[in-house]
Amino acid sequence: MARLCGVLPILPVAAFFGLGWDAVKQIDREYLRRTLDPVDLEGIELIVMDVFAVQKGQCYDTVIVDPTTK
Repeated sequence: MARLCGVLPILPVAAFFGLGWDAVKQIDREYLRRTLDPVDLEGIELIVMDVFAVQKGQCYDTVIVDPTTK
């Protein structure tokens, strides 16, 4: 279920499994906490963020970078 949340919004995943939005969000959050390595932010003083549309509609991606090291 959590991997499905990586490609679909929470609401359709919740509807598919017959669960509430909050339950699916908590499962997704726990999955991400367990699978992603801790981010080392030591030495980061500035970040740059860009949000851009992937397709027409409401599908967006976000990119965050350290502009000094890219």
